[in-house]
Amino acid sequence: MSKRALCFILTLIMTTSILFGSICSAKGEEISVKENSLSALNESEETSTTVPPATISTARFPSLSVTLISNYFSKTSADYNEYTKEFTIKFKLHSSKELLSVNWTLSYDSEVLKIDPSKNTLNLICPTMSKSSSVSFDDENGLVEFNATDMSMYDFTNEESDFVRIVFDAPNLTPNDTEITKVDLSVEDLWVSEPDPKTGLSLVNKEICLVKKGNVINNARTKEVSVSKHTQITPSTFHDSNYTPSTKDEANTTTVKPTEKPTAAPTSATSPQNNSKDNSDAKIFTGEWYIALIILVMLLICSIVLFIMRKRDIYNN
Repeated sequence: MSKRALCFILTLIMTTSILFGSICSAKGEEISVKENSLSALNESEETSTTVPPATISTARFPSLSVTLISNYFSKTSADYNEYTKEFTIKFKLHSSKELLSVNWTLSYDSEVLKIDPSKNTLNLICPTMSKSSSVSFDDENGLVEFNATDMSMYDFTNEESDFVRIVFDAPNLTPNDTEITKVDLSVEDLWVSEPDPKTGLSLVNKEICLVKKGNVINNARTKEVSVSKHTQITPSTFHDSNYTPSTKDEANTTTVKPTEKPTAAPTSATSPQNNSKDNSDAKIFTGEWYIALIILVMLLICSIVLFIMRKRDIYNN
């Protein structure tokens, strides 16, 4: 084979290697772009499914703020957005002695909250005291009255149970107004006792009054009774992170007081920011490493052979 033919073949190999490497690189970039586009699309679909727009509050402040107070139980509160339709309150009790007689009144603002009796039957209000008890609703005046008395008593000694459980409806919440209301549980009378081992009925000499006519009794006898109690309410649905500011609000953020400044939505609801970061940090796939190594070795061999042949021509001349 002549030198010219050999040089032509080596040059052809080098050119083909360079073209092949360029094609592999372009193909790798195209695959990377497609994968990134599909990833962004999937993340967008997942975000829209996880956080429906209808659950994101458009209000700066809670549409409803509820505070639970009582003469016998602890105080608690919660804030709700305009999409909240109902919430549940619970006053829970655990006593070392069984309950003999109970009488309580629950008051609320009937212009803000409503009570549906079908959601608040005796079995739901207090399953432990459903027998020998009664409940009445006065939704017009915002009152619920409950009383229960049974000589065989109500057992709250095993575990903490619902003393009062009420489901409230909040039908008229709007993002433009804030309703601040309270629910007041007044325990009028509360008696506890111990059962007779033979009959299971209350022992008269063991009866102890914990609350009488709305007044909590503290004396030597009440100290014999160990009572634990606390208040629960459906967790808040309004948080600063739920508020999504409009373009106009963003333009005027410098005039908003620090305490009123809207906070960005949670990370799960701000997928555009996360997507842009992920795309900027994405690595471009350029093909398999061994292909690049083979091309480099071929180019190196061809270059060395051409260099040696060129040197011999120079010395021979």
